[in-house]
Amino acid sequence: MSGRILSLSKKKDFDRVFKAGRSCFDKVIGLKAAPNELKQHRLGIIISSKVSKKAVERNLLKRRLKEIIKKELVEISVDYDLVLVALPGACAKTFAELKQSVAWLFSRLKLKAGTKK
Repeated sequence: MSGRILSLSKKKDFDRVFKAGRSCFDKVIGLKAAPNELKQHRLGIIISSKVSKKAVERNLLKRRLKEIIKKELVEISVDYDLVLVALPGACAKTFAELKQSVAWLFSRLKLKAGTKK
């Protein structure tokens, strides 16, 4: 997979993931995943102003989550549409804590190649 992650941008794509996808939530991050028919993964990140009032903090969190997902997607065999939902308190977490949370969500949803569905 290349270093570029395609983005979910249309409302109908988000709606499809929320309706048909599987979900798992941690204390600070939620993950929804639905298989797609494309040859590549797509990612959408939702960070509301309830997470942080400062756009700088929300953008930093978004960049961190994209980097974490970029490394996790290499291990996924099936192409998915993923939506990450940041919950209040996510901005206070370090990069390592966010990485651990995302890894737990991926294993919980059994998205990695070595796990059974």
